[in-house]
Amino acid sequence: MIYVSFVIPTRNRPEYLRFALESAINQDCNLFEIIVADNSTDNESELVVKSLQSNRIHYFRSGGNLSMSENWEFAVSKANGLFISIIGDDDAVLPFFVSRIIALNLRYKPEIIFWNEHIYIWPNKENASRIEYLSPKKKDMPYRVKGKIQKVLQTGGLGLRSIPMIYHSAVARTLLDKIIDNSGKLFPVAQPDVYNGFTMSANNPKIIKSGEALSISGWSPSSNSGAMRENYGSSILKEYVEKSSFSPHRTLLDLIEMRFFNTTPDAILNAMDCYPYYFKGMFFNYSAMWALFNRLNNYNFTFWILRNSTKISNVHKFNISVFLLFLFLNLIKTLYQVISKFFNSKAKHSFKDISKFIDYLVHVD
Repeated sequence: MIYVSFVIPTRNRPEYLRFALESAINQDCNLFEIIVADNSTDNESELVVKSLQSNRIHYFRSGGNLSMSENWEFAVSKANGLFISIIGDDDAVLPFFVSRIIALNLRYKPEIIFWNEHIYIWPNKENASRIEYLSPKKKDMPYRVKGKIQKVLQTGGLGLRSIPMIYHSAVARTLLDKIIDNSGKLFPVAQPDVYNGFTMSANNPKIIKSGEALSISGWSPSSNSGAMRENYGSSILKEYVEKSSFSPHRTLLDLIEMRFFNTTPDAILNAMDCYPYYFKGMFFNYSAMWALFNRLNNYNFTFWILRNSTKISNVHKFNISVFLLFLFLNLIKTLYQVISKFFNSKAKHSFKDISKFIDYLVHVD
């Protein structure tokens, strides 16, 4: 029996892929498989897979021409496990991942098991590695997601980490099949994880939140997460949008400066369109969305947004007073992040690579 399928879509990052694969191979239970969907433009990742000589790894070449969403769709279609978990090629899983999924499934029979993953920032030319977030241990518990969904909509996209997604979660194959039966695809938009989180929630699944993190989100310089941290307008993010042939939702303003940002509200709005009965009575707060967009761009668009409020209102609902309220709330969040980073900077551990962080997590009390 294959209980868990680790699905790893990858593209031109063999130096990180090796660590992701090694972490998946080194499980304390053997009821798993590893699916590698290689969308690279060279054979370096294939060579990494071959060098590990593991019969747990099923390697598939997707051609080097797929968008991220297309490669995710291709990858999941190859999985055979009862539960499927997507991790990035610069991420890692803990050695007790599979055994914990089995234990939680036997006890609760959930359709989704998720957790707050640890966050590891890979080193780059200027900076050493660091632990951005060390997830504390808590009790396992049932999780109600509808209230979280409503809060994300009311705040224009804030709080997405509270929504379970197939990325860094374990999702029952049966739930994914329901989504495919409803809409034909799992990831028909440019931001696959966000769309997936909303469409899974719309099926009212039974969700268990693991009190212990089972994976590590790795932010490498060449990943979307790493690029957003360094520069929200980076070439990596622009390439990501261009490759997906992205056209935003009809209610979004299509500006060059917003192309990457728009992929998130586009995913949310398309999920709402796909499941109107679930989202009935819920509304997306476009005014709050603009405040979030402004914060992610270091508040450089404040006056542009105010000057162009009429233009924005012609596309979707926009209220200046609501925008200013959420702009203030975003400023408070920014201040909190700056203060937290200052006080926590000396307490952060640094590890040469993600495998050393795994060793630390396994042996620390």
